[in-house]
Amino acid sequence: MAEKSDVDPAQMAQYRDAFKLFDKNNDEVIDFKEFEEVTKSIGMDSKPESIKLIIDTIGSDNKISFKQFVDVMTGKMKNMDTKKDVLRAFQTFDEKKDGTVRSGQLTQLLRTFYGVMSAAEVQALINEAGGGDSSGIIKYGPFVDKLFDLK
Repeated sequence: MAEKSDVDPAQMAQYRDAFKLFDKNNDEVIDFKEFEEVTKSIGMDSKPESIKLIIDTIGSDNKISFKQFVDVMTGKMKNMDTKKDVLRAFQTFDEKKDGTVRSGQLTQLLRTFYGVMSAAEVQALINEAGGGDSSGIIKYGPFVDKLFDLK
């Protein structure tokens, strides 16, 4: 788990509650099947190769532990630290393989995996990265550039 100084007890309780929503069989890990159900429920690409890429980026052995989940939620992912890795993750959700994602999908992903961002912060980041066109499509290359400019 995260060190006590990293996450306050109230926030840790919220992370535990969120984790339990994903961990349907209460075995203390989110496995491939559980993550597949989650992705379907929020309208994400639920192709097996997409799910495997996400789980491998976040966790290991087709599973995500609570510690790994907390690391994602607190922005301390160790496996996904280069721009190339982030772009590869976005490519997973690029259904048309044209360098774009839907803004609603991006918002949901950021709110799910980076819970420290408010809805307003997510929207501001989307707006700064080009805001998408009138159909809600965002070119993720400039968006990822903006994410790395924040570091």
